[in-house]
Amino acid sequence: MTTYDGRLLRKKLGAAILAFVLSFALLGSGTVYGISLTGQDIPGITDIAGVGTMPELTAQSAILIDADTGQILYEKDAYTQRYPASTTKVMTALLAIEKLDMDTVITCDSEAVNMSGSQIYLQEGEELRAEDLIYATMLSSANDAAAALAVAVGGSIPDFVDMMNEKAAQAGALNTQFHNPNGLPDEQHLTTAYDLAVITQAAFRHAKFREVVATINYTIPATNMNAPRELKNGNNLLFDDQPRYTINGEMVGAKYEGATGVKPGYTDSAGSCLIGSAERDGHELIGVVLLCETEQHYPDMIQLLDYGFNNYEKLTLCKAEDYQYTVKVKNSQTRKIPAAMAEDVSITLPKGADPEKVSVKEKMDKVYTAPIEANQTLGTVEVSYNGHVVGDVPIVAKQAAPAKPPGQMKKVIKKALKIGGIILAVLFVLFLLIGWISRTINRRRRAKKRRQRRAAEARRRQASSGQGQRRRPAGSSSGSSGAPRKRRPDGSRTGSGSEVRRRPPQKRR
Repeated sequence: MTTYDGRLLRKKLGAAILAFVLSFALLGSGTVYGISLTGQDIPGITDIAGVGTMPELTAQSAILIDADTGQILYEKDAYTQRYPASTTKVMTALLAIEKLDMDTVITCDSEAVNMSGSQIYLQEGEELRAEDLIYATMLSSANDAAAALAVAVGGSIPDFVDMMNEKAAQAGALNTQFHNPNGLPDEQHLTTAYDLAVITQAAFRHAKFREVVATINYTIPATNMNAPRELKNGNNLLFDDQPRYTINGEMVGAKYEGATGVKPGYTDSAGSCLIGSAERDGHELIGVVLLCETEQHYPDMIQLLDYGFNNYEKLTLCKAEDYQYTVKVKNSQTRKIPAAMAEDVSITLPKGADPEKVSVKEKMDKVYTAPIEANQTLGTVEVSYNGHVVGDVPIVAKQAAPAKPPGQMKKVIKKALKIGGIILAVLFVLFLLIGWISRTINRRRRAKKRRQRRAAEARRRQASSGQGQRRRPAGSSSGSSGAPRKRRPDGSRTGSGSEVRRRPPQKRR
Protein backbone atom coordinates (compact mmCIF):
# COMPACT_ATOMS: atom_id res chain seq x y z
CA MET A 1 0.00 0.00 0.00
CA THR A 2 1.51 3.31 -1.02
CA THR A 3 1.55 6.48 1.05
CA TYR A 4 2.54 9.00 -1.62
CA ASP A 5 0.20 11.67 -2.94
CA GLY A 6 -1.05 10.61 -6.37
CA ARG A 7 -1.99 14.20 -7.22
CA LEU A 8 1.64 15.25 -6.69
CA LEU A 9 2.81 12.62 -9.21
CA ARG A 10 0.30 13.89 -11.79
CA LYS A 11 1.33 17.51 -11.21
CA LYS A 12 5.03 16.74 -11.60
CA LEU A 13 4.39 14.62 -14.69
CA GLY A 14 2.32 17.42 -16.19
CA ALA A 15 5.02 19.99 -15.44
CA ALA A 16 7.73 17.83 -17.02
CA ILE A 17 5.62 17.26 -20.13
CA LEU A 18 4.82 20.97 -20.44
CA ALA A 19 8.52 21.88 -20.18
CA PHE A 20 9.32 19.27 -22.82
CA VAL A 21 6.67 20.65 -25.19
CA LEU A 22 7.81 24.25 -24.71
CA SER A 23 11.44 23.36 -25.35
CA PHE A 24 10.61 21.81 -28.71
CA ALA A 25 8.27 24.69 -29.55
CA LEU A 26 11.28 26.99 -29.26
CA LEU A 27 13.78 24.73 -30.99
CA GLY A 28 11.52 23.54 -33.79
CA SER A 29 9.93 20.20 -34.43
CA GLY A 30 10.41 17.28 -36.75
CA THR A 31 8.32 14.50 -38.19
CA VAL A 32 6.96 11.79 -35.92
CA TYR A 33 7.07 8.36 -37.52
CA GLY A 34 5.28 6.64 -34.66
CA ILE A 35 5.96 3.50 -32.64
CA SER A 36 6.18 -0.14 -33.58
CA LEU A 37 7.37 -3.25 -31.81
CA THR A 38 10.34 -4.66 -33.65
CA GLY A 39 12.13 -7.96 -33.82
CA GLN A 40 11.12 -10.57 -31.30
CA ASP A 41 8.38 -9.94 -28.77
CA ILE A 42 10.36 -8.57 -25.85
CA PRO A 43 8.31 -7.05 -22.99
CA GLY A 44 9.36 -3.53 -22.08
CA ILE A 45 11.42 -2.89 -25.22
CA THR A 46 9.94 -0.64 -27.90
CA ASP A 47 11.37 0.93 -31.01
CA ILE A 48 10.41 4.59 -31.39
CA ALA A 49 11.39 5.68 -34.89
CA GLY A 50 13.54 8.78 -35.01
CA VAL A 51 13.93 11.38 -37.72
CA GLY A 52 16.80 12.59 -39.86
CA THR A 53 19.34 10.70 -41.93
CA MET A 54 19.52 7.00 -41.17
CA PRO A 55 23.05 5.63 -40.67
CA GLU A 56 24.61 3.76 -43.57
CA LEU A 57 26.32 0.79 -41.92
CA THR A 58 28.49 -1.99 -43.27
CA ALA A 59 27.55 -4.10 -40.22
CA GLN A 60 25.32 -7.09 -40.92
CA SER A 61 23.70 -6.65 -37.50
CA ALA A 62 23.41 -3.51 -35.41
CA ILE A 63 21.37 -2.00 -32.60
CA LEU A 64 21.24 1.21 -30.56
CA ILE A 65 19.49 1.38 -27.18
CA ASP A 66 19.04 3.85 -24.36
CA ALA A 67 21.42 2.75 -21.62
CA ASP A 68 18.90 3.56 -18.87
CA THR A 69 15.53 2.51 -20.23
CA GLY A 70 16.61 -0.12 -22.77
CA GLN A 71 14.47 1.50 -25.47
CA ILE A 72 15.53 0.50 -28.96
CA LEU A 73 16.31 3.58 -31.02
CA TYR A 74 17.68 1.79 -34.09
CA GLU A 75 18.05 -1.81 -35.16
CA LYS A 76 19.28 -3.72 -38.20
CA ASP A 77 18.87 -7.49 -38.21
CA ALA A 78 19.49 -7.31 -34.45
CA TYR A 79 18.09 -10.76 -33.59
CA THR A 80 20.13 -12.96 -35.95
CA GLN A 81 22.71 -15.12 -34.19
CA ARG A 82 26.31 -14.25 -35.01
CA TYR A 83 29.81 -14.86 -33.65
CA PRO A 84 30.65 -12.27 -30.99
CA ALA A 85 34.48 -12.62 -30.86
CA SER A 86 35.97 -10.75 -27.86
CA THR A 87 32.78 -8.83 -27.08
CA THR A 88 32.08 -12.06 -25.14
CA LYS A 89 34.39 -10.73 -22.43
CA VAL A 90 31.75 -8.24 -21.28
CA MET A 91 29.89 -11.17 -19.72
CA THR A 92 33.12 -12.61 -18.26
CA ALA A 93 34.00 -9.31 -16.58
CA LEU A 94 30.42 -8.85 -15.35
CA LEU A 95 30.38 -12.21 -13.54
CA ALA A 96 33.86 -11.67 -12.10
CA ILE A 97 32.85 -8.28 -10.69
CA GLU A 98 29.68 -9.74 -9.17
CA LYS A 99 31.29 -12.88 -7.70
CA LEU A 100 34.80 -11.84 -6.64
CA ASP A 101 36.32 -9.35 -4.26
CA MET A 102 38.70 -7.15 -6.26
CA ASP A 103 41.59 -7.94 -3.88
CA THR A 104 41.10 -11.69 -4.14
CA VAL A 105 44.42 -13.32 -5.14
CA ILE A 106 44.01 -15.83 -7.97
CA THR A 107 46.60 -18.50 -8.71
CA CYS A 108 46.68 -19.32 -12.42
CA ASP A 109 46.51 -23.00 -13.36
CA SER A 110 47.30 -24.87 -16.55
CA GLU A 111 43.69 -24.58 -17.79
CA ALA A 112 43.99 -20.79 -17.79
CA VAL A 113 47.45 -20.23 -19.21
CA ASN A 114 47.20 -22.47 -22.29
CA MET A 115 45.19 -20.07 -24.43
CA SER A 116 45.75 -18.87 -28.00
CA GLY A 117 45.19 -15.40 -29.42
CA SER A 118 45.72 -12.17 -27.49
CA GLN A 119 47.08 -12.65 -23.96
CA ILE A 120 49.29 -11.22 -21.25
CA TYR A 121 51.26 -14.49 -21.03
CA LEU A 122 50.27 -15.74 -17.63
CA GLN A 123 52.33 -18.56 -16.14
CA GLU A 124 51.13 -21.55 -14.20
CA GLY A 125 51.32 -20.73 -10.50
CA GLU A 126 51.41 -16.95 -11.07
CA GLU A 127 49.39 -14.96 -8.56
CA LEU A 128 47.35 -11.87 -9.53
CA ARG A 129 44.50 -9.95 -7.98
CA ALA A 130 41.04 -10.35 -9.51
CA GLU A 131 41.01 -6.64 -10.36
CA ASP A 132 44.22 -6.94 -12.39
CA LEU A 133 42.84 -9.86 -14.38
CA ILE A 134 39.61 -7.95 -15.11
CA TYR A 135 41.60 -5.00 -16.48
CA ALA A 136 43.69 -7.37 -18.60
CA THR A 137 40.52 -9.02 -19.92
CA MET A 138 38.80 -5.79 -20.94
CA LEU A 139 41.73 -3.51 -21.94
CA SER A 140 44.11 -5.97 -23.57
CA SER A 141 41.44 -8.54 -24.48
CA ALA A 142 43.64 -11.18 -22.84
CA ASN A 143 42.22 -14.65 -23.43
CA ASP A 144 44.36 -16.17 -20.69
CA ALA A 145 43.19 -13.59 -18.13
CA ALA A 146 39.56 -14.31 -19.04
CA ALA A 147 40.16 -18.04 -18.56
CA ALA A 148 41.83 -17.44 -15.18
CA LEU A 149 38.78 -15.45 -14.03
CA ALA A 150 36.48 -18.20 -15.27
CA VAL A 151 38.26 -20.86 -13.22
CA ALA A 152 38.34 -18.61 -10.14
CA VAL A 153 34.60 -17.88 -10.33
CA GLY A 154 33.17 -21.16 -11.60
CA GLY A 155 35.75 -23.72 -10.46
CA SER A 156 36.26 -24.76 -14.07
CA ILE A 157 35.70 -23.25 -17.50
CA PRO A 158 32.67 -25.49 -18.32
CA ASP A 159 30.98 -24.59 -15.03
CA PHE A 160 31.70 -20.92 -15.63
CA VAL A 161 30.17 -21.16 -19.11
CA ASP A 162 26.99 -22.48 -17.50
CA MET A 163 26.98 -19.40 -15.27
CA MET A 164 27.45 -17.17 -18.33
CA ASN A 165 24.42 -18.63 -20.06
CA GLU A 166 22.30 -18.42 -16.92
CA LYS A 167 23.24 -14.78 -16.45
CA ALA A 168 22.51 -14.03 -20.10
CA ALA A 169 18.99 -15.44 -19.73
CA GLN A 170 18.44 -13.34 -16.60
CA ALA A 171 19.45 -10.22 -18.52
CA GLY A 172 16.98 -11.01 -21.30
CA ALA A 173 19.56 -12.29 -23.80
CA LEU A 174 17.43 -15.22 -24.94
CA ASN A 175 19.25 -16.04 -28.19
CA THR A 176 22.73 -16.41 -26.69
CA GLN A 177 24.73 -19.59 -26.25
CA PHE A 178 28.23 -19.09 -24.86
CA HIS A 179 30.79 -21.92 -25.09
CA ASN A 180 33.89 -20.18 -23.70
CA PRO A 181 34.74 -17.10 -21.59
CA ASN A 182 36.82 -15.23 -24.19
CA GLY A 183 35.14 -15.49 -27.61
CA LEU A 184 37.67 -17.75 -29.33
CA PRO A 185 36.19 -19.33 -32.51
CA ASP A 186 33.55 -21.96 -31.81
CA GLU A 187 30.69 -22.82 -34.14
CA GLN A 188 28.25 -23.06 -31.20
CA HIS A 189 29.42 -19.83 -29.53
CA LEU A 190 26.67 -17.46 -30.71
CA THR A 191 24.75 -14.35 -29.69
CA THR A 192 22.88 -11.40 -31.24
CA ALA A 193 23.34 -7.65 -31.38
CA TYR A 194 20.31 -7.19 -29.15
CA ASP A 195 21.58 -9.72 -26.59
CA LEU A 196 24.99 -8.04 -26.36
CA ALA A 197 23.27 -4.69 -25.82
CA VAL A 198 21.18 -5.91 -22.86
CA ILE A 199 24.18 -7.75 -21.36
CA THR A 200 26.16 -4.52 -21.53
CA GLN A 201 23.24 -2.64 -20.01
CA ALA A 202 23.29 -5.08 -17.08
CA ALA A 203 27.06 -4.66 -16.70
CA PHE A 204 26.70 -0.86 -16.65
CA ARG A 205 24.79 -1.13 -13.38
CA HIS A 206 28.14 -1.85 -11.70
CA ALA A 207 30.37 1.16 -11.05
CA LYS A 208 33.48 -1.04 -11.21
CA PHE A 209 32.64 -2.20 -14.73
CA ARG A 210 32.15 1.39 -15.86
CA GLU A 211 35.47 2.34 -14.32
CA VAL A 212 37.33 -0.47 -16.07
CA VAL A 213 35.93 0.06 -19.59
CA ALA A 214 36.54 3.82 -19.43
CA THR A 215 40.22 3.42 -18.43
CA ILE A 216 42.77 4.05 -21.18
CA ASN A 217 45.98 2.91 -19.44
CA TYR A 218 46.50 0.53 -16.52
CA THR A 219 49.54 -1.06 -14.86
CA ILE A 220 49.46 -4.57 -13.40
CA PRO A 221 51.88 -4.61 -10.47
CA ALA A 222 54.75 -7.09 -10.39
CA THR A 223 53.71 -10.62 -9.46
CA ASN A 224 55.53 -13.56 -7.96
CA MET A 225 56.59 -14.57 -11.48
CA ASN A 226 56.51 -11.44 -13.69
CA ALA A 227 57.50 -7.78 -13.78
CA PRO A 228 54.82 -5.04 -13.98
CA ARG A 229 52.71 -5.09 -17.13
CA GLU A 230 51.53 -1.97 -18.95
CA LEU A 231 48.06 -2.24 -20.50
CA LYS A 232 46.34 0.04 -23.00
CA ASN A 233 42.64 -0.01 -23.84
CA GLY A 234 41.92 -1.42 -27.30
CA ASN A 235 38.75 0.67 -27.67
CA ASN A 236 39.73 3.55 -29.96
CA LEU A 237 36.51 5.44 -29.22
CA LEU A 238 38.19 6.63 -26.03
CA PHE A 239 41.36 8.20 -27.38
CA ASP A 240 42.27 7.68 -31.07
CA ASP A 241 41.95 11.05 -32.85
CA GLN A 242 44.08 10.18 -35.89
CA PRO A 243 42.03 10.88 -39.07
CA ARG A 244 41.72 7.52 -40.75
CA TYR A 245 38.01 6.99 -41.42
CA THR A 246 35.78 8.65 -44.00
CA ILE A 247 32.29 9.60 -42.79
CA ASN A 248 30.07 11.74 -45.01
CA GLY A 249 33.09 12.74 -47.07
CA GLU A 250 35.12 13.86 -44.07
CA MET A 251 38.23 12.21 -42.60
CA VAL A 252 37.79 11.61 -38.86
CA GLY A 253 39.41 9.68 -36.07
CA ALA A 254 37.75 7.03 -33.95
CA LYS A 255 37.70 9.16 -30.79
CA TYR A 256 34.10 10.00 -29.92
CA GLU A 257 32.89 12.86 -27.75
CA GLY A 258 31.50 11.51 -24.48
CA ALA A 259 32.64 7.91 -25.10
CA THR A 260 32.32 5.71 -21.97
CA GLY A 261 33.35 2.26 -23.34
CA VAL A 262 33.04 -0.64 -24.13
CA LYS A 263 34.78 -3.46 -26.11
CA PRO A 264 35.95 -4.25 -29.67
CA GLY A 265 36.52 -7.73 -31.07
CA TYR A 266 37.70 -9.56 -34.15
CA THR A 267 38.04 -13.06 -35.54
CA ASP A 268 37.99 -14.26 -39.12
CA SER A 269 34.54 -15.79 -38.64
CA ALA A 270 33.08 -12.92 -36.61
CA GLY A 271 34.61 -10.08 -38.62
CA SER A 272 35.06 -6.68 -36.96
CA CYS A 273 32.76 -6.22 -33.97
CA LEU A 274 32.28 -3.42 -31.47
CA ILE A 275 30.17 -2.55 -28.45
CA GLY A 276 30.33 1.21 -27.94
CA SER A 277 28.77 3.66 -25.50
CA ALA A 278 28.71 7.41 -25.01
CA GLU A 279 26.99 9.98 -22.80
CA ARG A 280 25.95 13.56 -23.52
CA ASP A 281 23.95 15.83 -21.23
CA GLY A 282 23.02 12.92 -18.98
CA HIS A 283 21.77 10.82 -21.90
CA GLU A 284 23.74 7.59 -22.42
CA LEU A 285 23.46 5.26 -25.40
CA ILE A 286 24.77 1.73 -26.05
CA GLY A 287 25.46 0.56 -29.59
CA VAL A 288 26.45 -2.83 -31.02
CA VAL A 289 27.74 -3.58 -34.54
CA LEU A 290 28.55 -7.14 -35.65
CA LEU A 291 30.16 -8.59 -38.76
CA CYS A 292 31.35 -5.25 -40.14
CA GLU A 293 33.61 -4.82 -43.11
CA THR A 294 37.29 -4.79 -42.15
CA GLU A 295 38.13 -1.80 -39.91
CA GLN A 296 34.69 -0.31 -40.46
CA HIS A 297 33.35 -1.02 -36.98
CA TYR A 298 34.42 2.43 -35.73
CA PRO A 299 32.81 4.44 -38.57
CA ASP A 300 29.69 2.33 -38.16
CA MET A 301 29.58 3.01 -34.42
CA ILE A 302 30.19 6.74 -34.85
CA GLN A 303 27.27 6.99 -37.30
CA LEU A 304 25.08 4.93 -35.00
CA LEU A 305 25.78 7.09 -31.93
CA ASP A 306 25.42 10.31 -33.93
CA TYR A 307 22.03 9.16 -35.14
CA GLY A 308 20.90 8.58 -31.54
CA PHE A 309 22.11 11.89 -30.12
CA ASN A 310 20.91 13.94 -33.11
CA ASN A 311 17.39 12.55 -33.11
CA TYR A 312 16.45 11.68 -29.52
CA GLU A 313 16.02 13.48 -26.23
CA LYS A 314 15.68 12.05 -22.74
CA LEU A 315 12.73 13.18 -20.61
CA THR A 316 12.84 12.56 -16.85
CA LEU A 317 9.29 12.12 -15.59
CA CYS A 318 10.02 11.95 -11.87
CA LYS A 319 12.99 11.58 -9.56
CA ALA A 320 13.40 8.44 -7.50
CA GLU A 321 13.86 10.35 -4.26
CA ASP A 322 10.57 12.22 -4.74
CA TYR A 323 8.38 9.17 -4.13
CA GLN A 324 8.51 6.88 -1.12
CA TYR A 325 6.31 3.88 -0.44
CA THR A 326 5.24 1.91 2.62
CA VAL A 327 4.30 -1.73 2.10
CA LYS A 328 2.60 -4.16 4.49
CA VAL A 329 4.36 -7.44 5.28
CA LYS A 330 2.69 -10.55 6.73
CA ASN A 331 4.39 -13.12 9.01
CA SER A 332 7.13 -10.72 10.05
CA GLN A 333 7.95 -8.75 13.19
CA THR A 334 8.33 -5.77 10.86
CA ARG A 335 4.75 -5.21 9.82
CA LYS A 336 5.64 -2.41 7.39
CA ILE A 337 8.81 -1.56 5.49
CA PRO A 338 9.80 1.41 3.32
CA ALA A 339 10.27 1.05 -0.43
CA ALA A 340 11.36 3.36 -3.22
CA MET A 341 11.98 3.47 -6.95
CA ALA A 342 15.42 2.10 -7.83
CA GLU A 343 16.10 4.98 -10.24
CA ASP A 344 14.51 7.97 -11.91
CA VAL A 345 11.55 7.35 -14.20
CA SER A 346 12.64 8.46 -17.68
CA ILE A 347 11.72 8.02 -21.32
CA THR A 348 13.64 8.73 -24.52
CA LEU A 349 11.54 10.35 -27.24
CA PRO A 350 12.32 11.39 -30.80
CA LYS A 351 12.55 15.13 -31.26
CA GLY A 352 9.11 16.45 -32.07
CA ALA A 353 7.24 13.59 -30.41
CA ASP A 354 4.06 14.28 -28.44
CA PRO A 355 4.83 14.06 -24.70
CA GLU A 356 1.13 13.97 -23.87
CA LYS A 357 1.10 10.39 -25.11
CA VAL A 358 3.37 9.41 -22.21
CA SER A 359 1.73 7.67 -19.26
CA VAL A 360 3.05 6.26 -15.98
CA LYS A 361 1.44 3.36 -14.15
CA GLU A 362 2.39 1.85 -10.80
CA LYS A 363 2.17 -1.91 -10.29
CA MET A 364 2.37 -3.15 -6.70
CA ASP A 365 0.65 -5.67 -4.43
CA LYS A 366 -1.26 -4.47 -1.37
CA VAL A 367 0.37 -6.95 1.02
CA TYR A 368 3.63 -8.95 0.88
CA THR A 369 4.72 -12.05 2.79
CA ALA A 370 8.02 -12.36 4.66
CA PRO A 371 10.86 -12.99 4.17
CA ILE A 372 11.78 -9.93 2.09
CA GLU A 373 15.39 -8.98 1.42
CA ALA A 374 16.75 -5.46 1.18
CA ASN A 375 16.65 -4.19 -2.43
CA GLN A 376 14.25 -6.96 -3.41
CA THR A 377 11.96 -5.89 -6.24
CA LEU A 378 8.40 -5.41 -4.98
CA GLY A 379 6.80 -3.77 -8.00
CA THR A 380 7.40 -1.52 -10.98
CA VAL A 381 6.62 1.91 -12.30
CA GLU A 382 5.72 1.26 -15.94
CA VAL A 383 6.18 3.91 -18.62
CA SER A 384 4.12 3.83 -21.84
CA TYR A 385 4.10 5.93 -24.97
CA ASN A 386 0.99 5.98 -27.13
CA GLY A 387 -0.26 2.85 -25.37
CA HIS A 388 2.96 0.84 -25.80
CA VAL A 389 5.18 -0.02 -22.82
CA VAL A 390 8.63 1.45 -23.42
CA GLY A 391 10.29 0.85 -20.06
CA ASP A 392 9.85 0.24 -16.38
CA VAL A 393 11.61 1.12 -13.17
CA PRO A 394 11.63 -1.38 -10.28
CA ILE A 395 10.29 -0.47 -6.85
CA VAL A 396 12.60 -2.08 -4.28
CA ALA A 397 12.50 -2.71 -0.54
CA LYS A 398 14.70 -0.29 1.41
CA GLN A 399 15.11 -2.70 4.32
CA ALA A 400 14.74 -6.41 5.00
CA ALA A 401 11.70 -8.01 6.61
CA PRO A 402 12.74 -11.43 7.98
CA ALA A 403 10.09 -14.05 8.65
CA LYS A 404 9.11 -14.79 12.23
CA PRO A 405 10.94 -17.82 13.71
CA PRO A 406 8.88 -21.06 13.97
CA GLY A 407 8.71 -20.97 17.78
CA GLN A 408 7.45 -17.44 17.73
CA MET A 409 4.91 -18.34 15.11
CA LYS A 410 3.51 -21.04 17.43
CA LYS A 411 3.19 -18.49 20.23
CA VAL A 412 1.45 -16.12 17.88
CA ILE A 413 -0.95 -18.86 16.78
CA LYS A 414 -1.71 -19.88 20.40
CA LYS A 415 -2.28 -16.26 21.36
CA ALA A 416 -4.54 -15.77 18.37
CA LEU A 417 -6.53 -18.90 19.29
CA LYS A 418 -6.83 -17.75 22.91
CA ILE A 419 -8.03 -14.31 21.89
CA GLY A 420 -10.39 -15.91 19.39
CA GLY A 421 -11.84 -18.15 22.11
CA ILE A 422 -12.41 -15.20 24.43
CA ILE A 423 -14.11 -13.27 21.66
CA LEU A 424 -16.38 -16.24 20.87
CA ALA A 425 -17.29 -16.65 24.57
CA VAL A 426 -18.17 -12.95 24.88
CA LEU A 427 -20.25 -13.14 21.73
CA PHE A 428 -22.08 -16.23 23.07
CA VAL A 429 -22.93 -14.46 26.36
CA LEU A 430 -24.10 -11.41 24.45
CA PHE A 431 -26.23 -13.67 22.28
CA LEU A 432 -27.89 -15.25 25.35
CA LEU A 433 -28.41 -11.85 27.00
CA ILE A 434 -29.96 -10.38 23.88
CA GLY A 435 -32.24 -13.42 23.56
CA TRP A 436 -33.42 -13.12 27.19
CA ILE A 437 -34.08 -9.40 26.82
CA SER A 438 -35.96 -10.02 23.58
CA ARG A 439 -38.16 -12.74 25.15
CA THR A 440 -38.93 -10.56 28.19
CA ILE A 441 -39.95 -7.64 26.01
CA ASN A 442 -42.16 -9.88 23.88
CA ARG A 443 -43.91 -11.38 26.95
CA ARG A 444 -44.68 -7.94 28.30
CA ARG A 445 -46.01 -6.81 24.94
CA ARG A 446 -48.30 -9.85 24.71
CA ALA A 447 -49.59 -9.35 28.29
CA LYS A 448 -50.30 -5.70 27.58
CA LYS A 449 -52.22 -6.61 24.43
CA ARG A 450 -54.29 -9.17 26.39
CA ARG A 451 -55.20 -6.55 29.00
CA GLN A 452 -56.16 -4.13 26.29
CA ARG A 453 -58.37 -6.71 24.58
CA ARG A 454 -60.15 -7.62 27.88
CA ALA A 455 -60.73 -3.98 28.77
CA ALA A 456 -62.17 -3.36 25.32
CA GLU A 457 -64.44 -6.39 25.67
CA ALA A 458 -65.67 -5.16 29.07
CA ARG A 459 -66.45 -1.73 27.67
CA ARG A 460 -68.33 -3.27 24.78
CA ARG A 461 -70.45 -5.48 27.08
CA GLN A 462 -71.13 -2.63 29.47
CA ALA A 463 -72.25 -0.46 26.59
CA SER A 464 -74.53 -3.26 25.36
CA SER A 465 -76.09 -3.67 28.90
CA GLY A 466 -76.85 0.05 29.24
CA GLN A 467 -78.64 0.13 25.93
CA GLY A 468 -81.00 -2.76 27.11
CA GLN A 469 -82.11 -0.78 30.21
CA ARG A 470 -83.09 2.30 28.23
CA ARG A 471 -85.29 0.40 25.75
CA ARG A 472 -88.43 -1.63 26.96
CA PRO A 473 -90.31 -4.19 24.90
CA ALA A 474 -93.39 -2.91 23.07
CA GLY A 475 -96.79 -3.23 25.04
CA SER A 476 -95.21 -3.45 28.45
CA SER A 477 -96.89 -0.25 29.69
CA SER A 478 -100.55 -1.55 29.07
CA GLY A 479 -99.89 -4.78 30.87
CA SER A 480 -98.93 -3.04 34.07
CA SER A 481 -102.11 -0.80 34.16
CA GLY A 482 -100.17 1.49 36.39
CA ALA A 483 -100.08 -1.06 39.19
CA PRO A 484 -97.27 -0.72 41.58
CA ARG A 485 -94.41 -3.11 41.11
CA LYS A 486 -93.35 -5.44 43.81
CA ARG A 487 -89.90 -5.54 45.18
CA ARG A 488 -87.85 -8.63 45.22
CA PRO A 489 -86.21 -9.78 48.37
CA ASP A 490 -82.99 -8.27 47.11
CA GLY A 491 -84.77 -4.89 46.64
CA SER A 492 -85.35 -5.07 42.89
CA ARG A 493 -88.83 -4.52 41.51
CA THR A 494 -91.02 -6.82 39.47
CA GLY A 495 -93.75 -5.98 37.15
CA SER A 496 -96.28 -7.64 34.98
CA GLY A 497 -94.13 -7.15 31.94
CA SER A 498 -90.78 -8.52 31.11
CA GLU A 499 -88.09 -8.11 33.67
CA VAL A 500 -84.85 -6.27 33.28
CA ARG A 501 -82.02 -8.39 34.48
CA ARG A 502 -78.80 -6.94 35.70
CA ARG A 503 -75.46 -8.61 35.35
CA PRO A 504 -73.57 -9.12 38.55
CA PRO A 505 -70.66 -6.75 38.85
CA GLN A 506 -67.49 -7.94 37.10
CA LYS A 507 -64.41 -8.60 39.13
CA ARG A 508 -61.52 -6.43 38.14
CA ARG A 509 -58.41 -8.25 37.31
